[in-house]
Amino acid sequence: GVLVLARTRGALSRFTKWQQEGKLIRKEYRALTVGTPAVGKLEHFLSPSTRGPGLLRNVKQKGWKRCELKVLSVKPFAPENGISPEVLALARGLPLNEVRVELVTGRRHQIRAQLSAVGAPILGDTLYEPLWGLTLDFEGLSEQVAAEREALLDTALEEAIPPERVALQACQVSMISIDAHAGPPWWDPREQ
Repeated sequence: GVLVLARTRGALSRFTKWQQEGKLIRKEYRALTVGTPAVGKLEHFLSPSTRGPGLLRNVKQKGWKRCELKVLSVKPFAPENGISPEVLALARGLPLNEVRVELVTGRRHQIRAQLSAVGAPILGDTLYEPLWGLTLDFEGLSEQVAAEREALLDTALEEAIPPERVALQACQVSMISIDAHAGPPWWDPREQ
C-alpha cells in the first residue's frame, strides 16, 4: 500500500490535522469485505478509548469523535483465475466484495470499525469481524434486546485475537501536487 512519512513532528501534526478535517489530502483504500456495504457516506462516532477496538455509535456522545468515510464502489470479488487458498480459507464460503473507500476523517481503525458496523467486515479482521453489524446504540431497544447486544459485544471483545493479514490496502494518496498509487493487493491473483 501507499505510506506517507513525515520528516518533522510539525509536518506530521499538519498532515494529521488536515486529514482529520478532510482538507487537502485524499486517501483512498481498497478492502475485501465479507458482506456488502451501501455506496455513499458512512458517519459514526468513535469511543474515546485508545485501547482495544474502536467502538462506534450512530449518535454523538460527549467526548466521542466523528468518523466519516465514503464508500466509492462495491464489486463482487470472483477472479476468473481463481482465488488463493488463503483467501478461500478466510472467507469460509461467504461471498466477497472488493470495496473502495475514501477516508474523510482518518481515525484509528476507522475503516475497519465502520465497515464492520454496517455488516461488511474486512476479510481476515479478527478484531472487528465479531462486531459485525453492531454499534453501542441501545436507545429505543427493549431491555432484553439491549442486554443481548451488550453481552454479544462483551463476548466479541473477549474473544478477539490480533489479525494476521487484513484485506485492507491504502491504494492512493493525493495531496497538493502529489498523487501516489499502490501496486496490486495481496489477495487478488489477477493483478500479480
